Amino acid sequence: MACIRKRRGKYVVDYRDNLGVRRWITRDTRKDAEKELGKILNREKKAVDEKATVKERAEQWLETEARARLKPSTYAEYRRAFGTYILSQFGQARFCKLERRDVIRFIGDLKDKGLCRATIKSIIAPLRAMYFDAIVDGENVPNPAVKLKKYLPDHVDTKHKRPKPLDREEIAHLLATVKEKMPHWYPFFLTAARTGLRLGELLALKWANVDLHSRLIVVTQAMSRGKIGTTKSGKSREVHMSQHLTDTLRALHLKRREEALAKGLREIPEFVFLTPVGTPLDAANLRHNTFWRALSFAGLRRVRFHDFRHSFASLLIEQGEDLNYVKEQLGHHSITITVDTYGHRLKDDRQAVDGLDERPSGSKMVAAQTESASEGA
Repeated sequence: MACIRKRRGKYVVDYRDNLGVRRWITRDTRKDAEKELGKILNREKKAVDEKATVKERAEQWLETEARARLKPSTYAEYRRAFGTYILSQFGQARFCKLERRDVIRFIGDLKDKGLCRATIKSIIAPLRAMYFDAIVDGENVPNPAVKLKKYLPDHVDTKHKRPKPLDREEIAHLLATVKEKMPHWYPFFLTAARTGLRLGELLALKWANVDLHSRLIVVTQAMSRGKIGTTKSGKSREVHMSQHLTDTLRALHLKRREEALAKGLREIPEFVFLTPVGTPLDAANLRHNTFWRALSFAGLRRVRFHDFRHSFASLLIEQGEDLNYVKEQLGHHSITITVDTYGHRLKDDRQAVDGLDERPSGSKMVAAQTESASEGA
């Protein structure tokens, strides 16, 4: 391993070359010796990287950098992108030889397969991140997956793809049906409808984060693939509870205490929502079994569970609530997201623009009155 040694008033860089032959470079100052050492280390690192394939580096990166830094859901998406698309195209290519034009051709192939802009972006993202981390580590490689937006498919007109949430009457009918035919799930569905929490946030909700006195839910975590992690934004937020929701959760808490006492337990389960047999909820089963069964009982169209969140936001906006308040309740990173998603729900009031029309005032009004008086005389 290369190092710096001081000998006879000089600084010696002691290292072995690529053939294993020991060599020395002598410099007058330690600063100059450190520069030489840096060059040597960069050459050694480059020599190793020239032999590595994209597949080898991807496995290494996924198990170190990606696993340590990313959420489980994002990590799974990155691994899927490599396994399904990237490695079949570039797996045997040299990591340091992959060029931007290779990735551009790859994007063209993905477009030919009919993949949309968002899907292609999600495929390229882990490739770009892997090279970015290599550059940060000091490797002398270009990033072949940057500045590619102009090669992606055009944005699809989302005019007809806006969320189509349940309206106020449909939400009320669904909740009434669940309360009658699936009473165990009523508190869960009511919380989803009255707070706009994401499914992962509902699954991870604990009684310690429910303040029945102040009518607040402090959202600090979410569940993804059975593991507790941070929220999507990485930040906590306070969500207000309606009075009916507060009373419903208070009754559920009391029921849990009675059940715990009957079993001789001193504490109730920490999670707010559980299956009828007291086990943690499964996201896929809840989406595709419990939720769709509830929609079927209510005779409503099939929508996504996430549309509960859209319904919550849409109803707040339609009743005139401030967009910034809606943003805070939903936990959006930026109000731009709120406006882009729900701006079409804002009140369409043409009287507002009518108020901009020019009206007689000041000198113009006096002139108009004078002219009118003259005509009358």
